[in-house]
Parts: sequence; C-alpha cells; structure tokens
Amino acid sequence: MCEDYVYDNGFIIGTTLDELSLSLKDKIVISMAAAVEINDLEKKIPETKIVRIMPNTPVKVGMGVIGVTFNSLVNDSEKLLVLDLLNNLGISEEILEKDMAALTALSVLGPAYVYLFIEALADVAYRLAASTVLGAAKMVLETKEHPGKLKDDVCSPSGSTIEAVRVLEEKNFRSAVIECEKACFDKLDRMK
Repeated sequence: MCEDYVYDNGFIIGTTLDELSLSLKDKIVISMAAAVEINDLEKKIPETKIVRIMPNTPVKVGMGVIGVTFNSLVNDSEKLLVLDLLNNLGISEEILEKDMAALTALSVLGPAYVYLFIEALADVAYRLAASTVLGAAKMVLETKEHPGKLKDDVCSPSGSTIEAVRVLEEKNFRSAVIECEKACFDKLDRMK
C-alpha cells in the first residue's frame, strides 16, 4: 500500500482514495492535489483513468488558467471532453506532467503577484489599477505583439513612462519577478 499524502489543511489523499467504496474502473478521476503526481495516484488507484489539473483562482470569474495532464488510460475523446468542460472556467492547456510545477509557479500562483502589483499601483483606485492590468493583458493576447514592444510603444523618448520604467528596472523589478518564480518552483520541487 502506498503512503498517504498529508497536506497543510489536514486532507489525506491516500486514505480518502482507500475509503472510496465505488468502483473507479469506468470513471475518470480528476485530481487537483498539489504535488501529488499522476504516478502517485496510480499506485493508490491502479487501472483508473486519471486527470491532474492545476487551476488558478480566476476560475471563479471564468478567466482561469488550468494546466491539465492525463494518464495513458484516458483516450482522446475523453481528453477533449475534460478540456471542453474546463474551458468553461477559462482556458485549459494540456501539458506534460513534468511541466506541472512550472505551470503552478507561473499561472496558479501568478495571480498573487498580479494582486500585489495592483495593490502597489493604487491603494485607493483598485478598479482603475485592475482595469489597467486587464487591458494590458488583453493587448498582449489579442495583438500577439511581444510585451517588450508594447511597453516600448507606451514609452515616448524622455517621457514620464520611460522614467518610471527606468526606476522599475533600477529597483530590479524583472529580477524580483524571476526570483519569486524560482523560489516558488523550488518550493514545489521540494514538496515532491
């Protein structure tokens, strides 16, 4: 019997799976337990179709990002069904199991960084700050332009925007974002 997986909230994955009284043979099990990989679940529930997902909190408003990986028992039509279902919550993307930690660091935990950025932009004008972030994100998605080009389009020579960007770069804004992603990824890696 495989060991149990205990998490901060006290939820025990292994025991929960052991206690399932119904047969899972013709079912698809969808797990969103952090750091519990498909092969861990397969040890507890062999010969079961397993889907591992990692959604972010914007699924609450239909704008989520959901990483999805499947075990080998899930067929193509079932994959399409699961992805279609999850797309009602935002966008779902099939990824490899080995990339799940990177997706978690970027998309699952990323909203916290964005919320911090919005909070830093304006303590009294959250609606304007949030709309600014939303509009900038939509520009990236719809124009398909590189974010660096879009940034340069906003910055006029010797203008106030380039001065503000200079300060962000001087304060290592980009480096801070990269380092926070690395710290998150390292923590997730240690949880395995």
